[in-house]
Amino acid sequence: EFDLKKAQDRAHILEGLRIALDHIDAIIELIRSSNTAEIAKNELINRYQLSDKQAQAILDMRLVRLTGLERGKIETEYTDLLKSIEDFKDILAKPERIDQIIYQELLDIANKFGDERRTELQVGDVSSIEDEDLIDEEEVLISLTHKEYLKRQSTNELHTQNRGGRSVKGMNTHDDD
Repeated sequence: EFDLKKAQDRAHILEGLRIALDHIDAIIELIRSSNTAEIAKNELINRYQLSDKQAQAILDMRLVRLTGLERGKIETEYTDLLKSIEDFKDILAKPERIDQIIYQELLDIANKFGDERRTELQVGDVSSIEDEDLIDEEEVLISLTHKEYLKRQSTNELHTQNRGGRSVKGMNTHDDD
């Protein structure tokens, strides 16, 4: 539906450009004689029965698009869009075509990304997980003060003190502790 709407909108603009190319001399004269772009747009809408978007597209068109080669490109794009619009309408009218497109896109994704798993999952006995099983085993230093303050600290956080160096302070103490 999105592609159909987009193609229809573009075809609508191209129809206006085709009308402009058929009456190019009169349209150039109309634009040159208008005082403002708004007057020119209204005049295009009234004289050539164009929509607001078509008139704006004509006003935005560069002069280089007036060449014969550009006219051929516009005609080719317009006929291709009409074919696409018919195809989109046919797809939306037939659910089996929608299913076939989805199936083909899934096959393409599977072919592009469907390789073997690169990591191996090792699943042990998960029925008996205790809190202790979730704690990493590591060497620790336990400090107990006179006032019975207790601190657990990993030995990785500590480092040896060299001559004149500063050590890591393990914990805060209170007076007379």
